[in-house]
Amino acid sequence: AGGGIINADASDLLIEFAEVTGVPVIPTLMGWGTIPDDHRLMAGMCGLQTSHRYGNATMLEADFVFGIGNRWANRHTGSVDVY
Repeated sequence: AGGGIINADASDLLIEFAEVTGVPVIPTLMGWGTIPDDHRLMAGMCGLQTSHRYGNATMLEADFVFGIGNRWANRHTGSVDVY
């Protein structure tokens, strides 16, 4: 989840989607706050600019990644060796 969720004031819809589908949410730095840090489906941020290991691990283990309100950059999807 990215900053577009915040710009669209759609955090509640994101959380509803996550809860209905049971899919973990991995916010980008700009999307941090789209889901509360203590929510059961908050997997932690991803990318090079974070120390949230669970977000990176969850993204690497995913069979499918669906981005909402974000843009992909190498700081999010960089080398597997970095993560």
